[in-house]
Amino acid sequence: MKICQLHTQDNQIGYPYVTSQKEMLCYKDVFKKFNTGKSVYEYWKPTMICRLNDMDIGMVFYMGKGCLVLTEKVKNLLAKLLNNNVEYLPLYSKNEAHKKIGRFLLTTRRKIFKPIVELVHTEKQHLINILNIKTSEVLDFEQSEFDYKEDDGMIYGVNKLVFKPDKIKDCHIFKINNLGIYFQTATFVSEEFKDIVEQNGFSGVEFEEC
Repeated sequence: MKICQLHTQDNQIGYPYVTSQKEMLCYKDVFKKFNTGKSVYEYWKPTMICRLNDMDIGMVFYMGKGCLVLTEKVKNLLAKLLNNNVEYLPLYSKNEAHKKIGRFLLTTRRKIFKPIVELVHTEKQHLINILNIKTSEVLDFEQSEFDYKEDDGMIYGVNKLVFKPDKIKDCHIFKINNLGIYFQTATFVSEEFKDIVEQNGFSGVEFEEC
């Protein structure tokens, strides 16, 4: 089974829109729970994602965590493949900006908020919390090329990854739980995932075969 790592096109990264210091701290706490295999739905408050307005698939890097953002169209086509391996967190589209900012402010402070709203996708999007979290045991240490600290199990300086086939069977999307920053931001998908994205011409990500 072939596994690919996702990369953003042109290194374009999205970011969640926050309205206050208090809200920023709230999202900070939620994003800390990402990549742990646990649901964050009960803590999530919908917001807008900026700078992914022209992408079908994008990424947000927040609190050292890399998270996927899918449009409704992509979600619907991948839903059966991803099944219970992910959790979909709702986001507001450009046409729903008033739910986050308020109609009064959008009207009276148009010059301030219009540039922000223009960075939001017109289609409904979903932030993805990946629940399928693997340990470094899925890696073939002998064939992979990276540095490894035995005292804390941290993997860093990654040049090449080789997976054990029996450990990733039928895995169409997953992350690896390791303290190394590489794995906090890396997302791995199957060839089937890659084929659906490429056959439908979805924009925003590129694939690097592991």
